[in-house]
Amino acid sequence: MSAFIGILGLLINRLRKTTTKPLELVAVPDAKLPPAAAQAVAQAEVAKEAAVQAVAEAKG
Repeated sequence: MSAFIGILGLLINRLRKTTTKPLELVAVPDAKLPPAAAQAVAQAEVAKEAAVQAVAEAKG
């Protein structure tokens, strides 16, 4: 059981690190985003949704 909790913790930590928006993207108002930054924000949103879904499935 403790191994499962450890693996779940590692998975959540990995997803958190790979789906969190960089500070540079969060600090800029949406109206002033250059196209490349807007694309990065969109990718981060998609990754965040996937992470939330993966955690919800893992919790069962």
